[in-house]
Amino acid sequence: MPISKGSISKAIHDKLTSVGKWTSQNQRKSYEFINSGIPRKQFQDTIGHPPEMAFNFLNGVYNWSTGKLEPHNKKYYFKGCTNYPLDMANNETSETNKYFKLLLGENAKTMMEFIGYSFYPSYEPIQCIMILKNEGGDGKTWFTNHVINAMFGTNNVSNISLDQLADVKTTNLSQLNYFINM
Repeated sequence: MPISKGSISKAIHDKLTSVGKWTSQNQRKSYEFINSGIPRKQFQDTIGHPPEMAFNFLNGVYNWSTGKLEPHNKKYYFKGCTNYPLDMANNETSETNKYFKLLLGENAKTMMEFIGYSFYPSYEPIQCIMILKNEGGDGKTWFTNHVINAMFGTNNVSNISLDQLADVKTTNLSQLNYFINM
């Protein structure tokens, strides 16, 4: 549904008034600029639509549907990107496997799966939550700061408490477009 001329004019008027710049000429010029051929899209056709089955890496977009790395494309409306390239040639992770086994013992595979799920851009078919809980001094914060933040980038990791997540009023859109919440 197209946005009406009246609602655009009102939004321009309100914004110009709020910053002390309203004149009829400024309003007219702003309206003409907005309608000067800049293609407008509806919310549901941009960031409001269900996420594409893709994940943004430094060297391209991994398409989960095709299993291929594609060139970056603004059609995805990604908010964030990892700070490292995806290496599609080397599927062996023997050093990572050793490190996770040393750090997490029998829980290594579970943590690796959970991290893998974090790269998947949908809650279907998997809906999972992991809580790392212990008395302290066992590496939870170190793991978060040095592994998770390095893997996803600190700009892509939210830190919303369980209490806040349970309160729908608090979490409305605050976690939108983060890769993971720690």
